[in-house]
Amino acid sequence: MAQPRRIAAFVLLPIGDTLFCTPALHALRLAYPQATIHALVFPNNRAVLESSPDLDGLIGYPTRQTWGQWGLGRLAGLYRWLHQQKYDLVVEFCPAIGWLTLLTTPRRRAWAHYPPLWWLLPDSPRAQLWRSLHAVQIFNRALELDLGIAVPAESRPRLHLRPADHAAAAQLLHRLQIVPERELVITMHPGGEGVKGQKRWPSQHFAALADLLIEQHGARVLLVGGAEDSGIATAVIGQSRLPRRIVSRQLISLVGQAKLLESAAVLERSRLFIGNDSGPLHMAATRGTSVLGIYGPTSLHNYRPYLPEAEQGHTWQVLTPTDYQPQAFFIAGVPLWKRAMETSAGIESISPATALAAAAQLLAAGRERLP
Repeated sequence: MAQPRRIAAFVLLPIGDTLFCTPALHALRLAYPQATIHALVFPNNRAVLESSPDLDGLIGYPTRQTWGQWGLGRLAGLYRWLHQQKYDLVVEFCPAIGWLTLLTTPRRRAWAHYPPLWWLLPDSPRAQLWRSLHAVQIFNRALELDLGIAVPAESRPRLHLRPADHAAAAQLLHRLQIVPERELVITMHPGGEGVKGQKRWPSQHFAALADLLIEQHGARVLLVGGAEDSGIATAVIGQSRLPRRIVSRQLISLVGQAKLLESAAVLERSRLFIGNDSGPLHMAATRGTSVLGIYGPTSLHNYRPYLPEAEQGHTWQVLTPTDYQPQAFFIAGVPLWKRAMETSAGIESISPATALAAAAQLLAAGRERLP
């Protein structure tokens, strides 16, 4: 069979999942070095891929929130344009998108072969098997099953930063008189929109942990996130029990002050990242920063940092509730006809003291790796 010359990758995913599909995108590029590869993306995950050397272009697609702003005419124009591109291959990296592949009419289709009716019958034996796969492995299946492209198991998520991203991060830190080379900088992301907010550790816990890191380790704690996280960041700072003069210097919000890749450059300059299971956690992991993830309803099998298990406790660690019962999976989680999870995630039961101990372990391991 002739190699495809024009490929479309459907990457309509959250930021973290977009990072998880980058090993497969890189393998796709290596397998078809002469092909033109486009990625269909949302506005909020576009930045993750905009500097990727594995892609030749990005195609915008509206989220549910921006669907109405596009209008039927613009949407119809996009569908017509996709059809006119005459793609040789469409690779589906997002579930339930086969209808768009049909509209695009490629010569070949590659997808992960999800179990039948996974959205309606998540407890079926076939669907249950998927709960043990990491999202990276699920994305890789699309290439392995339909194209015969084996993605190396050791392949890690990739996030490419430009010199301008590093320069903007350096300028932001300089303006705030933060010198990562001379002081302990810890980044935190207390936000996260997924699972109707149940992935978020309480803001008062983040505030208590920040206080402990400042008091016991002399850390400068930087809160990161998008503009949608500004309310949570304000709450964390307001709930600190430290004197205001200390808070103003040691607990600083960068929320909404940097673009996504600029934020990634800030994360790279920090010694440790602490946050919920969301995009910034996995961004930090791709840039080599030690990460402490705080997980509630999401599955570790599907969504843990995609780093070698041998490095757990040294470069990464995750905390879960005592009665950890994940209900949010990549697929086959809560049935579509249920409006909410059956029980609370219990993430609030993870104490700031427990998080402090885990953070101290990672900081100590990081010092051992310093030259």
